[in-house]
Amino acid sequence: ALLSVLVGRTVSGGGFFWVSGVIFALLAGLITFLNPENGLVLLVFSMLLSPEIELAKIPGRSITLRLDDFLLIAILFAYLSYHAANFHERQFARTPIGKPLVFMILVYLLSTALGNMEGRLKPVTSFFFVLKYVQYYLIFWLTFQIINSKESVKKVLTAGVLTAIIVTVYVYSISVSYTHLTLPT
Repeated sequence: ALLSVLVGRTVSGGGFFWVSGVIFALLAGLITFLNPENGLVLLVFSMLLSPEIELAKIPGRSITLRLDDFLLIAILFAYLSYHAANFHERQFARTPIGKPLVFMILVYLLSTALGNMEGRLKPVTSFFFVLKYVQYYLIFWLTFQIINSKESVKKVLTAGVLTAIIVTVYVYSISVSYTHLTLPT
């Protein structure tokens, strides 16, 4: 019921980006719950092909939110749900750098909190920087958990190569259209 209210308010009052983000996140969650490898492949495609929206401007750069940010959260929760529903499968795989990465994130959070309390950092800027680092760790952790065979590696690498081809063709088509422009003399 709460999800229905949230989706209803988003659809009725939100823009196209927010509505499509919620819809894609729900679909990605369903795809990941049914097959986690497919969710990871979807994440690979979305990381370079998803649109972004500018939330705020700060000196030197802008803060943007991308569709893959929605998808990462949905895929993470769907994978955790999948793992809870299939508890007879293997436990979460441990990696030698898992603990140091968690410690590093805790250091980021603590140092950012101290910097904000002392007034040396801008709270919004520092929050989004730490959030981006946590996002990288979550991508690493999900990939490490989901990929468990050579077929999985081939599937994800194929998605990466196809994404690179799509981006290359797109950028080439844009660059060709700009070469016909004449510069003023």
